[in-house]
Amino acid sequence: VAFRLGDWVARGGMYVLLRCPRGHQLVNSLTAGGVFSHDVQRCVACGPTQYILDSASPNITCADCPAGASCNGSALAGKLPGAVWAADWAAGIFLLVSCPPGYYLVNTGASGSFSAAAQDCPACPSSNYCPGGAASLIACPGGGYSVPLSNASSACFLAVFVRVALAMPGANASSFTATMFQQLVQAVAQAAGVEEGRVAVSSVGD
Repeated sequence: VAFRLGDWVARGGMYVLLRCPRGHQLVNSLTAGGVFSHDVQRCVACGPTQYILDSASPNITCADCPAGASCNGSALAGKLPGAVWAADWAAGIFLLVSCPPGYYLVNTGASGSFSAAAQDCPACPSSNYCPGGAASLIACPGGGYSVPLSNASSACFLAVFVRVALAMPGANASSFTATMFQQLVQAVAQAAGVEEGRVAVSSVGD
């Protein structure tokens, strides 16, 4: 008998598939977790953007990679340093359980229900603060303002926004480099007598 993939053992007068290689799903029934069927035993490769927790369990299938992770067909790695992922063996997926300060945990889709694919740690937007962990973003009290990635209510402050339009001969959106951007922020901050973190460039037009 020649076997294509996996570890097999003779048991009860038949060969039984015990384990598949990494990145493969063990199939031994017509439906996932169903009644054992000798004739359907095989190892099925996961897709390149999937992962699998255990290639020795027929109850665990290939899972799609969440938004906040990178997958290579077998393993999952979080994109954001400090984010914590934990294996849920009963569900056969990784769960995002904690985000670092300055980021907030998302694990629901458009319907508001849990979505494994939507799990992510987006950066905290301005006018909010994000303590991290399993918390969501929290709006600054009293309509206050905070810079992106704020992680405490102390980062919120009352602000008056002044919109300034500047003419910069020779500069346009396509040629506006990161260095020019930083120099503009520094110049406006110095002219206004405020910290650079309180200057935001909303757009650069031609």
